[in-house]
Amino acid sequence: MPGRVSALRRRRLPGHAPSLSHRRRRAGTTGSRALERFSTARRRENTVVLARRIALSVVTAVLGAGLVTVTAGFKPASAVFLNPSSGPPTRQSVTATVTNGQFLHLIQASGDIVQQSLPVLVGLNGNAALKVTLKPKPKPGTYKIIFTDLTDRTRLTASYTVIDPNASKPAAPSHVTARRDTNTSIRVTWADNATNESGYQIKNVTTGQLVTVGANKTSFLAKPVSAFVKQCFQVRAINNSGTSAWVSARCV
Repeated sequence: MPGRVSALRRRRLPGHAPSLSHRRRRAGTTGSRALERFSTARRRENTVVLARRIALSVVTAVLGAGLVTVTAGFKPASAVFLNPSSGPPTRQSVTATVTNGQFLHLIQASGDIVQQSLPVLVGLNGNAALKVTLKPKPKPGTYKIIFTDLTDRTRLTASYTVIDPNASKPAAPSHVTARRDTNTSIRVTWADNATNESGYQIKNVTTGQLVTVGANKTSFLAKPVSAFVKQCFQVRAINNSGTSAWVSARCV
């Protein structure tokens, strides 16, 4: 009988409470699994937060003549260096320094050509530099740097601008006027003084609205606008090298 009772105890008949040692083992296993899930979630959370800090440290960079490097690092104080030279640009590259301890790679888009670096394993206590040389040399314009974290596929984007160091900013427009066509529309006109503009920007100072029109334009119809509030407008010329000064019209 004693052996039979022991066997029944070991088998734990239905409704029979588990032993204290069994409850402890089960609690330990459950706790370990919960801790493991928490640690995994925390690592993933840290990865995303850190990657965002990396992205925030990439500022819009201006690439002039010569070799210019855009550096992105963990610290928000990461700098952008501009090293102009007298000759035309021979090589331009973008370098990202990342420190989140995960696999990352850098994708560089230049026109219709997409260039991608190989994944790099970043040490938990170290840095890794990712460099892509642009071939062919990019034309003036705005381009994107895309960071991809291969652990959780987090993608973060920053932009930089390529300018022609030999180009000049456009001349400002003149004779800027604004008059009401109707109670709810205003026509803004100006003299086109620039020869190298890519377009004109018209700003409604009253509402903050900004509109861009193409090169060689000399007027813009703003609508709808309030019939009971004075509207004030400014106009400036733009191109890839920058902008002219704003020129204001009399409020109407």
